[in-house]
Amino acid sequence: AESIKTPNRFLLYQTYKDIVLDNHLSGLMSARKNAVLAKEWCLMNAEGEKDEEATALLKKPWFNKFIDLAFDSKYFGFSLISFKDLVDMVFLDVELVPRQYVKPEMHIVTPTTADVTGTDYLAAPWKDWAIGIGEVNDLGLLMPATPLVLWKKEAMQCWAEHTQLFGMPIRIGKTNVRDDKTRNNMIDMLRNMGPNPWAVLDKQDDIQLAD
Repeated sequence: AESIKTPNRFLLYQTYKDIVLDNHLSGLMSARKNAVLAKEWCLMNAEGEKDEEATALLKKPWFNKFIDLAFDSKYFGFSLISFKDLVDMVFLDVELVPRQYVKPEMHIVTPTTADVTGTDYLAAPWKDWAIGIGEVNDLGLLMPATPLVLWKKEAMQCWAEHTQLFGMPIRIGKTNVRDDKTRNNMIDMLRNMGPNPWAVLDKQDDIQLAD
């Protein structure tokens, strides 16, 4: 992603896709975005007065979606937004160009994530129907958050393994009986008592769990 000659953000965005599943991080992202989207706004004329007509043109679903997508550029670094047909001064829709195909440093959209050549979205006719939001070299606010979320994910996985092993007391059955039928009866009893770990040992055997 930081390459000067052949930038490629595919693996970076795959990592971002993983970390935004973290409930704490996604909650913070949503709270920050919702605080902005909930604000009242209007367009002003040259005299500093509210322009009712111009404001009404943008008080449309497409513009709310545009602001939503544009705001995500703060997290991912860059968003290329494509506009659909314009009918009666209203865009039918807007959509995000998949980030893995966009190389903002080269202002192109590539056919595959590995390509270094593609369509220049700053050239006609695309420049009239797509707009890039963000700095071309910015990797977003998710960059500094990534190491922390990955560490948290690994820590939780380790804790889950620890809980699985030590969270329930182990059941130990000791016997010096050697016939298989009696020994198997004890094995079946311990096995069917629940999910706790269990062991059948000789009376002289010893077992220790190092926590």
